[in-house]
Order: sequence, then structure tokens, then C-alpha cells
Amino acid sequence: MTRESERIIEALTPFVEPRRIARMATVLSQRTGRIHVVFENLHDPQNGAAGLRSAEALGLHRVHVVESYSPFGFHEEVSCGAEKWMQIERYPTTARCVDALRKAGLRIIAADLTPSARPLESLALEGPVAVVFGNEHRGVSSQMRRAVDESFVLPICGFTQSYNLSVSCAMTLQILRARDRFRGDLSHDERCRLLASWLYRDVKGAHEVLRRAGLEPPGVST
Repeated sequence: MTRESERIIEALTPFVEPRRIARMATVLSQRTGRIHVVFENLHDPQNGAAGLRSAEALGLHRVHVVESYSPFGFHEEVSCGAEKWMQIERYPTTARCVDALRKAGLRIIAADLTPSARPLESLALEGPVAVVFGNEHRGVSSQMRRAVDESFVLPICGFTQSYNLSVSCAMTLQILRARDRFRGDLSHDERCRLLASWLYRDVKGAHEVLRRAGLEPPGVST
């Protein structure tokens, strides 16, 4: 897989300005695979877009969306193209999503206003984690609530009970990224795969360039 990605990178790099390549390399060096974000049945496309934007800006590249009763949508004007640089996995049910997260070896935590929820800063997170944000009105589903390892809350200093969903997402991911062990941890293979997919999306006529080189387009999941 790595060699295939490297061949795609070699074929497409001549069509990209050096400063653009340098920018991609800088972003890749800060990407993390240890934090995944999960959106369960979001209703407002603006929240979805803002969530994607925050996640990408903070170095994440894997987003999971559950669409059991509300399709995941986002306003491109709000997302500012964040989805172009991320891998978005879609699931028809919460159970399918949870199963995929478990197979990936992820600890699952959820933003949830339950009596057992603990302050986010107090959670002992020693390995990769999936952070779940539920529907704006209903919160996380009962099925998701039973599946998570822990629930957490963010600090509130006023009378307001909770933050807007997109704000909660940004605050949570920033707190997690502040922990040094979550910085720049992608393997060489993962970096090559991502760079190949980014170049493919960035280069005009990339499909034809790869065809002439006898290469298949990189797998892109959105």
C-alpha cells in the first residue's frame, strides 16, 4: 500500500507548487489518528459544517457520522472545505458505528448531561479515543449511551446548561489536543496514503495523469 501511495505522490507532485507541497507536509506532521470525532444524527447542517471545520483545524482526519434518523449534511460555506482533507465514514445505525470504533481499538467517550458524567479534564485517556456528540435536541441516543466507556461534561460558569454543539466540539478537541501525546502520530504509511489522496483532490486532471502512469486513484471515503 505504501509503495502504491508513493507512486501516486511521485506522479502528481510535478503539478503542484513547491510551497503547496510544503504546506501539506506541515499539516501532515501535525495530524493525529488518536482522536476520532463521532456525530450521531446531527440535525443542523451548520453544526455539522462547524464541527468538521474545527476537527480539521485541530489536526483530526477521521470523522464518523451516524445517520439512523437524520442524514449528515453540512454547509460548504461554513465548513470552508474542511471535508476535502478528511475521511468521513458514514453508518446507517449506531450499532454499526460502535462496532467499527471497537474494531479500531478506540475508547468511546460522549458529551452527555447525565449525573454520572465527569469533567473532561479528569478522564484518564491512555489510548486512542472516539469522542461522540449527539443530536442537538435529543443528545446521544440511549444505545450510544449504553455503549460508551465514559460520559463527560465541559466546565460551565454561568446559568446556561450547555454550549452550542459546534462550540462543545471545538472546546473538547482543543482540550484533548493540548495533551502532547496526541500530536503528530501518524505512521509513514498513513501519511503517504493521506498525501496521495490530498494531491489527487488538489490536482486538476489528476485522474488522467494517473491513468497515463498506469495507476489507480487512491481510495477516498466521504
